[in-house]
Amino acid sequence: MAYRISRFEKSNPFCKTTYICDGCGKRTRETGDSESGVGLCKKCFHEAGLENEHSDYGHPEFVADCPTCRELREAGKI
Repeated sequence: MAYRISRFEKSNPFCKTTYICDGCGKRTRETGDSESGVGLCKKCFHEAGLENEHSDYGHPEFVADCPTCRELREAGKI
């Protein structure tokens, strides 16, 4: 994961460092959920957690934010 410092951040030492999300390519910053440790934005981090939960335990019902649930619904399996 490569961190880039913008010209605005260079002039302000109190500004947080931004990075590019490995999932969607969006420029983002740490929001407090520890998503920067895996190089994801908050949305991709949340979806990855739901996808992991789905593969480990499944969900009791369809979860719209879960990428695996959406894929199964599109394929007509849910």
